[in-house]
Amino acid sequence: MTQISFRQWVSAAVQARENEALLVGEEGVIIHSPGLFSKQRPKDHERAWQAFRRAVVETYGEERARLLYAESNVNIDREEQAGRPLCKRHIEQICIASEHVRASDIEKLSRARAAWLPLEAIRSVVQRLVPYRYPIGLEAELLDGGPSEFGAHFFRNQRLMNKERVVLLRTLAQLSPYSFIERMTKTLANRELTPGLVLPAPGLDGKQDFYVVHEKICQEGLVAYALKPLSKFSYLKPLIVFRPTQFSLQGEDAPQSWLNDLDTRIGHRGYLAAKSDFARLMADPSFCAEGEKVEIAGYSLGGSHAQLFLKDHWKQVSKASFFNDPSVDSKTAEAFAEEINRSPVTGKQELSLVLYRTKGDIAHCIGEKHIGWGVHHPGVNIEIIELDSVEKKIFSRGYLHALRFFDNTRQRFVAALYGAHESHHHLDNALRGPEVKYWEPRRLRGRWLVLSFVWTLHQINSWIHKQFGSSLFRYTR
Repeated sequence: MTQISFRQWVSAAVQARENEALLVGEEGVIIHSPGLFSKQRPKDHERAWQAFRRAVVETYGEERARLLYAESNVNIDREEQAGRPLCKRHIEQICIASEHVRASDIEKLSRARAAWLPLEAIRSVVQRLVPYRYPIGLEAELLDGGPSEFGAHFFRNQRLMNKERVVLLRTLAQLSPYSFIERMTKTLANRELTPGLVLPAPGLDGKQDFYVVHEKICQEGLVAYALKPLSKFSYLKPLIVFRPTQFSLQGEDAPQSWLNDLDTRIGHRGYLAAKSDFARLMADPSFCAEGEKVEIAGYSLGGSHAQLFLKDHWKQVSKASFFNDPSVDSKTAEAFAEEINRSPVTGKQELSLVLYRTKGDIAHCIGEKHIGWGVHHPGVNIEIIELDSVEKKIFSRGYLHALRFFDNTRQRFVAALYGAHESHHHLDNALRGPEVKYWEPRRLRGRWLVLSFVWTLHQINSWIHKQFGSSLFRYTR
C-alpha cells in the first residue's frame, strides 16, 4: 500500500464534510465514505487510523505526535480499537494543536534553551514545528471577546476556542505594537492562554518576535497573563495583560468577574485576592530582572484591575494602556497621585499612561476617578485619546465598548487627544458632565438587582451540580 503523506490527509480533510469518514483505498488513495455510520467494516477504519498515525509520526516525530494527540484530545488507540472512523475533525484538531507552540517544544527540537536562542533560530524552529496551517473559516478582525457561535456562550466548545485562538495568533506578529496590545486585551485574553504558550509578536524592524506566557494569575474573577520575551535577544519588554469581564457563561470564573463589576470599589474583590501573587511575580527575577520595568494593559474590567496593580507597583512599570475601562474609587486614585507626586524628579520619563476611550461607550463613565488623576509629576506622561467612528451609524452600547481602533481595517476613526494639563477634568467622572455622572449612581442602585440574579444563578448551579454532577459555570478554583 502506498504511503500517504500528512499533507494528503490535510487536503482530504479540507475537502471532506463533517459527516464523512476518511478511508484508504487499495491504491493508497483517500476516499470519503458517505457517512460516519455507513456499513464500512471496522478493518477499513483501522487501516485508515494506522496510515494516518504513520503520517503524523513522519511529520512531527514520535514524541511531539504523542503531545499533539493529548492536546487535541484525539486518542488514536481508543478510536482504532473501537473501530470508529477517522473524520475531518480529528485531522483539524491535530493541525490546530500543532500551532499552539510551547517553549518546551522549541527547546526539544533545538536542543537548547529557548532563552538563549537568537530570534532567527526561533523563527526557523517554529516553522518546522508548524509545517501545515489548516484553513479555518474565521477572520481575526471579526472575532471579539466572546465565542463566535451563540451556543458556545452556554455550552463549552473547546474545539471552537482552539480555532479562534489560532486564528488570532496567526497574524499577531504582523500587527503594529498598538494593535498587538489591543488584540491581546480585547480578544486573546478571553481565550484561556496557558503557561508556556509561545505568542508571536511584532518585533524590531517589522520582524517577528516572541513572547511566552510566564504565568497565569486567577483569583476571584481576576485573570492576568504575565508575558515575558522568549529570547534574551528580544527587544520586547515584559507585559502583563488583564482580562475583561466574562459575559459568556462558559468563561473561566464568569460569575466572579460580574461581582468585580458590582463592587462599590470596582475590581477590588479580585485584585485584593491576587495581591500577594502580583507581589511574588514582580519580585521574580525570571520574569522581571532587577531594575527592569514592565508594561501593563487592560480593557474594561481588566483596565480597573490594571489601575489597582499600578497603584502598588508603579515604580516597576514603564507604560500602562487602558481601553474603555471604568475608573477606580477616589481614595485609590488620590493616594496614587499623592505618592507619585512626592517621588524625586530624575529628569527622565518614568511612566506613561495612555487611555483609549470610545465616544458613546458607558464603561469609562463608571467609577469615580481614574488612576492618573491629580498627577503633575514631570516624569509622568498622561494621554487620553477619545475615538469616534467616522461612519455616523447607530451602534449598540456593547458594540461601542468592544470596538477595536487599531486592529481594524474596516472602519475609520477621528481622535481627540487630551494631555496631562487636561487630565484633571477628564479623569474625574464628577467633572465630565451630566451624561457621565448619570451612570455611576445607577450602577450602585442597580447592583442589588444584579446581585440577586447572580445569587439565583448560583443556587441553580448548585442544584444542577448536586443532581447531575455538571455545572453552568467553569471555576478555576
